[in-house]
Amino acid sequence: MTPIRCHPHVSHLVRVAPRPAGIGLDFARSCLSGYSSVGAEDERIWRVCTPAGTLRFGGPFARVVPRPRGYRPHRIAIGTLQPAVRGLRPVDVTLELLPWSSRWSELALVGGPLRRRDSRSRAERAYLRAAHTTLDRLARAVEAPPAEWLARLVTGQPLPYSEHVAVVRRPGRPDR
Repeated sequence: MTPIRCHPHVSHLVRVAPRPAGIGLDFARSCLSGYSSVGAEDERIWRVCTPAGTLRFGGPFARVVPRPRGYRPHRIAIGTLQPAVRGLRPVDVTLELLPWSSRWSELALVGGPLRRRDSRSRAERAYLRAAHTTLDRLARAVEAPPAEWLARLVTGQPLPYSEHVAVVRRPGRPDR
């Protein structure tokens, strides 16, 4: 039997058609973004935080243009997943928005290479728990954005807060 060399692939179905799901994911990214000192769109950091871990990305999604046919990603973002278990290092991950059907989409988290220390069952359980909880929060935000986020469209508030999807500001910058 060949040993597994990568963290497991985790995915959640989103009850939104692929094209609107892409718009919803872009909106969620915008609402979860913290601002860098430069203020450039490419430098914005966004996170999805849960008690099980934090999914962190820097920069915008890579969009596939023209829209691909078949089971290929519509959006891609590269980042890290930090399990909340003390002593575990962040795992490199790729977030993908994929078409599941004409009415449903899939959010997938593809884990990076498995380090020797991460092959312990404790590290794997922590990774899986963090991956499932962060994807679940992100999927719920795409399906039904929190009211605070929708109010942002009207009032122009810089960072809305929600109890459904945590918004985290950049550490060390309380004014931003």
